[in-house]
Parts: sequence; C-alpha cells; structure tokens
Amino acid sequence: MVCKTWLRIATPLLYECVVLRTRAQAEAFYNAVKDKKTGDVLISSVRRIRLEDHFGLSTKQVFKSLPNLSELFITTPAARDETIKSSFPGFRHVNPKRVILDMTEEELYFKSHRIFATLLEEAIKESWNELDSFEVLLSEGYNAMRCPFRGVYSALVESASLRKVVIKEGKKKHRDDVLEYFANQFSRSEPRKILDIVIGSDSDVRASTHDFVNIIRNQIDLGENLNKPKSNALNGRKFVLGNQKFLEKILNNELSSYAEQFEAWERSKMLQKRLCELMLVSSAFKRCCQRLKGSKINVSDIRGLETLLPPHKDRFVLKVELINESTDVDNLLLSTLMSFTNITELTLSSAYSHRLSLCHNLITDRLGQISRLVLDSLNLNDPCFHAIQLFPSLYSVELRYGRYDENGYRNRPDVDVTIPYLRNLFITGYIHPFRLNSLLNCTFSHVTYLMLTMTSDRRKRVLLRREGYQKLFSIFPSLLVLHVNSSAELLPCISGGSNTLAKIIIETMFKDLYRINHFRNDERRQFMIADLNRLNFIGFPALRELQLLGAGKWPWRDRDRKDWSHIIDGLVEKYGIKVYNSEKEEWRVRFKSRTQLKQIEKIKSATK
Repeated sequence: MVCKTWLRIATPLLYECVVLRTRAQAEAFYNAVKDKKTGDVLISSVRRIRLEDHFGLSTKQVFKSLPNLSELFITTPAARDETIKSSFPGFRHVNPKRVILDMTEEELYFKSHRIFATLLEEAIKESWNELDSFEVLLSEGYNAMRCPFRGVYSALVESASLRKVVIKEGKKKHRDDVLEYFANQFSRSEPRKILDIVIGSDSDVRASTHDFVNIIRNQIDLGENLNKPKSNALNGRKFVLGNQKFLEKILNNELSSYAEQFEAWERSKMLQKRLCELMLVSSAFKRCCQRLKGSKINVSDIRGLETLLPPHKDRFVLKVELINESTDVDNLLLSTLMSFTNITELTLSSAYSHRLSLCHNLITDRLGQISRLVLDSLNLNDPCFHAIQLFPSLYSVELRYGRYDENGYRNRPDVDVTIPYLRNLFITGYIHPFRLNSLLNCTFSHVTYLMLTMTSDRRKRVLLRREGYQKLFSIFPSLLVLHVNSSAELLPCISGGSNTLAKIIIETMFKDLYRINHFRNDERRQFMIADLNRLNFIGFPALRELQLLGAGKWPWRDRDRKDWSHIIDGLVEKYGIKVYNSEKEEWRVRFKSRTQLKQIEKIKSATK
C-alpha cells in the first residue's frame, strides 16, 4: 500500500515462498494461479513451496502450475487412507534443487507411506535431475530404516546431480542406522557427495572415519527443524527475523530500482533522501534502513581493510577516507577501491591522490560511482587537478590546502586542465599566489556553486584584490552561487565580473553588527561597517540575491540600524537585488525622514 513501485517490487518477493497448511489454502492458491490477472505473476514468482499436508488432486494441480519451483518442503502422510495417492504423481511435474523431507511428527506407519516413498523414489531417479541438496528431519520414534524409505535413500545415493545430504534429528535420540547406511553408500558413490549430520549437543552418535561426513553438534528443537524463523524483541514487540530479511530484500530492490533513475553524480544524494523517507514507514523499516544507510570509515592499512569490509559491503552509500600515512600507498589505494563497490564519497590525502593515475586503468568502473571527492592536506606538490579528471561522475570536489611553502611552487610548470561535469567546488585553507596561479590554469565549465573558506596571511591577500577576483570568475563560466566563508577581517572586497552569477552568500560579515550595546566603539564593529560599505556588484548584471548568514534576524529599532542600514538600503536600490538573513527573511527598505537623510549624508561624507 506504499506505492505502485513497491507493489511491483514486493509482489514477486511476497510470493517467492508459499506455505500451504490446509486443503482450502491449496485450492485458493490454485484458483489464483489460474486467474488471468494474477496467474502470470504467481507462476513466475514462486520459487519455494512448503506443504504441511497432502491435499489430493489440489497438490498435483499446484505442482503442475509451478515450473520455476526450486525448493520443496514435504511431509510424510498423516493419514492411512489410500485416496490421497492422487496427489503424489505431481512430483514428476517439478524439478527442485533442494528438497526437505519432514518426518518429525510421525510415530506410526501407514500403507500410504509405502505409496509416498515409492513415488518419491521414482521422482528422484527419473524427474529430479537438478536435485542438489536433500534434507531429512527425523523424529525420536520414527525408525526410518524399517519403513519403506530405504528405497528413497538408495535413490539419493545413485543421483548424479546430488551433492549434499543433511540429516537432522530431535533432542535426544539419533538414528545411527540411517547415518551408517549413507556413510557406507557414499564411500562408493561417484561423484563424491557430502554428508552433514546435524545432531543435538546431548546426542550420542558413532564416530565416522569418512572425511566427507561432517558431524555438527547443535541444540535443535522441532521449531528449528521445521525451518520456523526465530523471533527477536524489537521495540517491545516480537519481530520475526525472517520478516527482517524479507524487508531487506524489498529495500535492496526498491533502492536499486530507484537509483537507476538518476545520474551517478546525484545518485548518492537521492538515495540518502529516499532512505530517510523509508525510515518513517515503521520501526522495522527504520532498523533495516539504518543498516543500509551511509557510514564513514577510515582505512589505515590492509589489515584494517579486512575488518571493515564485512559490515560495510552491503551499504548503499559509503564514505571512505584514505588520509593516514602508509608504507604501501599503491597497494592500499587499489585494494580499497576494488574491495568496496558502493563508495560514493572518497577522501584522499596528497600521497594517495598522486598515485591515482598509476592504477587508473584497473579501477575505472569504481571511479565512475564516486560523486564527491575530497583532497585533503594538499601540500607543495598539489593541487592534483589531473587526479580530478579521472573521475567521470564527480558532482562535488573539496580542496583542503595546508600551509604553503613558496620554495615548493617556484619554477613549477603550469598546465591547462579542463574539468567537465563538476557542479560544486569547495576551496578551503591557505590561499597563496602560486596556488591561485595553478587554479587559474583550470577551466570548470559546469561548476554552478563555489564556496571559499579562506585562511591567508594579511600581507598576501591574493583573493582580496580586485584583479584576483576578475581572473577567478573567468574560469567559472556557468557560476550561479558564490559562497564566501571567512572571518570578517579577511572578507574580500567582492569585485570583478560574471555574467551568470545570480546569488552571493556571505557567512560572517554581519555577525553581531547591530548589538551596539555590547561594543559600541569596538574596532571590530568599524571593520564590519567598512567591509559592508566596500561591497561592489557592478560586474554582476545577473545578480538577484545577497544572503548575509551572519544576520540571525533584522533589528527593528532605529538605534540598532542607524549607522549601517543605509548601506543595505543602497545595495537594494542601486543594484535591484534582494537581501536576506540566515532565516531567509527579506530586508525591507524603510521610509526615511529628512532628519535621517541628513544623518546618512553625514555618515557618507565621514567615511569618504
């Protein structure tokens, strides 16, 4: 009832296993198979069937209608009436790979058992040519060697396709005769077969010298013998673990189908969003989604990689970090990318990013799934723009620069690099002239969002100069949003030119500017007002919005606005833009009296 997509995906999984306990259920299922609307779906979906009784002709009809059946659970007849033999010939209409024969409820022998065993023996010899595994569930008092099932055991030994026989018993008593019979027969059979004997921990069984006999001691009860799923407490209620696996199958199919609708660069974001939506369905869904939801792991060495692989290989979204020093960088990088098929975000230090080109041919398909790349601790040998070119589906890149070394950048040849498809670029750290030059030799043709988190020596503010910005905007021909995140004293005088830039976001310029009672004559306040007054948007004809994230709210009292509000009013009137605070509340220009206009003129003349 979620949606049609869920109906399409969940229906085949819902009918993958069918359990029939009564004759009415068998007849209803057969009628559903014959129905024109539901029959095709059921016939193609059913893979396993569990018959807890025999229902005469209905059983035969059900078998004839299921050509794709791969697993069959059957029980010995519970009645002495021979009329039920009409259901047995249905065995030849199916060809299962796994059969489970349940004898746990029987203590007596009926004439119908002989008919059942004979037809089962014929099916194994003549029809079940794909039978790979046969399991026998024994009870305490049912002597399987004295009943007519000896012929079934002989047929299993002679089966060419059979590879494995599993014998399970109850809590106390084990049928040594059955085990000895199989062990002796298997020793002479070709091809070689495996015999698994699952017994209770308190059972006594004669030790076997055959290397193909595995004795597994386990505390078994009839509920486990009958393959009934265990229960586990979940939020105060009983939640069947089998249902959890079923939900995980549904989620895997749903997310796989959902991911195919999107390009690789947006797939990770949409999967995260879809998982958050599915977590709201129920507590059971939430638990399953949390297993599939993305996590972040740090790979330090090969041994650590082996321990991280099992719990994270099934997750749909995975973030991997390779930033620790290693003696074998090439091997660790290659092993990590080859081990995980679900990496959507990759963080590399400079040592690993330089080695990408050497193993690029071996991991091309893995790089195509990564949508976000973080190059951390870039040193004097970077910025590694050639490494970025190797990722065909990148949506976002973050460059984290460390402290610069001027000697490392001198006489370094500049190479032109074009990076297509990238949409978001984040630049963090120390900005230096040589680093700016290497950046300006690149062309980011599809970048629409640029975020600058600058840390720089005040004596060498490269990006604070007007010419620096003019060059910077030239390498982003499709830029729509510029996000500047830096301290107020390092905030640039935004200038230059971009015909596409529509929105500018400034992080800390406005912080606490209107709280004059806190620092009325503080120098920081004067710096903020000066920075605000320096804003110049002449070179941005497409600019429509300015957002000051440092402003949590707009003050309404005149005394809190008197020495800076005219600056924002001037931006709105001069450039025709809208100014917002962090809450997306628009700045509204107030009507000014003559006294206010005179005060504004005095302030302007004083600041010139």
